[in-house]
Amino acid sequence: MKKTLWLLLTAALFACASAPNPLTQQTGHWRVTHINGTAVSSAFQPTVNFSDRGALTGSSGCNRYRAPYETSSSQFNIGPAISTKMACPGDAQHVEYSFFSTLPLLHTLEVVGDTIVMRGRENSSITLQPL
Repeated sequence: MKKTLWLLLTAALFACASAPNPLTQQTGHWRVTHINGTAVSSAFQPTVNFSDRGALTGSSGCNRYRAPYETSSSQFNIGPAISTKMACPGDAQHVEYSFFSTLPLLHTLEVVGDTIVMRGRENSSITLQPL
């Protein structure tokens, strides 16, 4: 009886443990290869660094940025990014706009081999590979 009660209590504790944070489990520096299924030019490739302090940081392909995030269960919400305001040449401005407008739509993360795919509303996605 005591052994059964102990097993039930142990199982209940593990069931109540919070789900792992999908963003803070990622480490290292990542480069964006696709935004919404479109390949990103290597000349203006955004980067993403995952922080366990509730923020994504990196380069938008032209400017440096920081975007806060919150997690709940196995999903996350990325807030609006703040960035430096340098003028971006040519296509870098389009890449930056696409990147910043897609980030807040994302809410799930899938790891496939060495690739991360972040997906969200309106069929939005950002694909990452290690730098």
